[in-house]
Amino acid sequence: MSADPQNSDTPEPSIVQDLVIECLDRLEAQGLKAIDDVCREHPEHAGAIRRKLAKLQEVGLLDDAAAAPAAQGEVRIPEKLGEFRLLAKLGGGGMGVVYLAEQEGLGRQVALKLIKPEQLRFPGVRERFRREVKTIAKLKHPGIVPIYTVGEDAGIPYFVMEHVRGATLDEVLAALRGRKPETLSGADMAAAVAERAGGAEGTGPELAVAYLFSGSWEQCCLRAVQQVAEALEHAHRRGILHRDIKPSNVMITPAGRALLFDFGLATGEDVTRLTRTGVRLGSLYYMSPEQARGEFDRLDVRTDVYSLGVTLYELLALRPAFAGDSAHEVFQAIQEGKPQPLRRRNPAVSWEAEAVCAKAIDAAAARRYGRAADLARDLGNALDHRPLEARRGGALSRARRLALRGPARWVLSLLFLLLAAGGSIGFGLMERAARLRAEAQSERALESLEWAAGVLLDLGRHEEAARAAEGLLAASPESFEEHVNAARLLLRCADEAERQATAAPGALAEQHAQRALELLGRAAELGFADAAVLRADPSFERLRELPDFQELIERIEKRGRG
Repeated sequence: MSADPQNSDTPEPSIVQDLVIECLDRLEAQGLKAIDDVCREHPEHAGAIRRKLAKLQEVGLLDDAAAAPAAQGEVRIPEKLGEFRLLAKLGGGGMGVVYLAEQEGLGRQVALKLIKPEQLRFPGVRERFRREVKTIAKLKHPGIVPIYTVGEDAGIPYFVMEHVRGATLDEVLAALRGRKPETLSGADMAAAVAERAGGAEGTGPELAVAYLFSGSWEQCCLRAVQQVAEALEHAHRRGILHRDIKPSNVMITPAGRALLFDFGLATGEDVTRLTRTGVRLGSLYYMSPEQARGEFDRLDVRTDVYSLGVTLYELLALRPAFAGDSAHEVFQAIQEGKPQPLRRRNPAVSWEAEAVCAKAIDAAAARRYGRAADLARDLGNALDHRPLEARRGGALSRARRLALRGPARWVLSLLFLLLAAGGSIGFGLMERAARLRAEAQSERALESLEWAAGVLLDLGRHEEAARAAEGLLAASPESFEEHVNAARLLLRCADEAERQATAAPGALAEQHAQRALELLGRAAELGFADAAVLRADPSFERLRELPDFQELIERIEKRGRG
């Protein structure tokens, strides 16, 4: 642990303190390799970093941190702080540790976060801890874990939060490691959360029906990230940047609640001393290019949007967007900003989800979503199959990509180009494609027609999109699934018709909606029996005030009880 002779200049002390704290933060996961990595990333301060760490090693603190990380938070921690009795360690990093505690006066369990005694040697640690408390105290949102109280006992500062049972997204990813993302569903996230939550309330059979966990893996991931984006928007509106969005800082509860926590690196509009040092704060895998470069004067809400987008990518692909064998390689990959296309890593991902993700993680901040609210809204658009704010390639490039997937899709892609030009020939080809699909009974052709309707809606052609939706029924007239899918598409057509309506407001929209209701009635006759989907799926929100729709739900429920 000797000093590096090549670094004879004495660097600014605050920079070195922050870098030593970063070393200690990373020791839990990386061991002594963390010291080498930080020194390699900051060679100009390597000598001073090693000298500071050598002093810690002399008094035994570094050995504890590197050789026995599991016991690190337990050194000199009393059994009780104020009125809170510590029960068990829940987790922590290099600076702080979180305990499950009991508030004796009220008899309730809480989460108590404290600074590790050995970290109190660094002046910057108290400042960072105070900032976290002050930051969270400003926020009141169902997606942000609230603070109950703050205190200090035996010289140890702490604050007390709601104890939330569940699993972090990082724990969910770890539980699903090795699985193919295209084979997953929302139920897989529910199971991972239930296993981690243990005996938490709401982890029984009812867990899988929580709305967050219903449907596909993509739908589940988009809903979770949408909740986080809404919480993030709340923080941004109060002038607070999180700066450390990552899977380990998002909790999913058994009831389907996504929570954002750990504002330890958050900053307000006034730049703090820690940001002026030029030290990279946060976890490298999830940093925006500008944050990874240490350009803190350029950080704004789009940095958090980027980190949340990278988190979404990893959820959908089960792999990080940017990776490498060293911190330098990861840094270079982030700067190049060319992740593997999401749909190559998970072919089940829709183009809508891929487009939203790509916009959120664009290397150029100007091309990202300008607010977390914009990201949340487009996630909702993707979930509800509405037109996106995120742009894809033009119709020609989409047709070319589609042609590579098979002749049926190529025929349809050519059709949409003709429709976009307003040609009646296009509709003739649509009818021919529908006949082809009816003969082949091909699932891929069914997907093509759904894709067709989506592209037509992007072009504002709701009447042609409605015809494409009707085409879904040609090959499978006895399939209630296709009737439900066609109804969803027709309701999107109704939304688009209403948006365009001028002379006769709502006339065509009402026509599309009524036809959607008819198809749902036919689906019920064919065996569709999931009234919960009709109640919860936002696709059917337009119909919920109609008496006929309520009667349909009651009829389905009555048949289910019988």
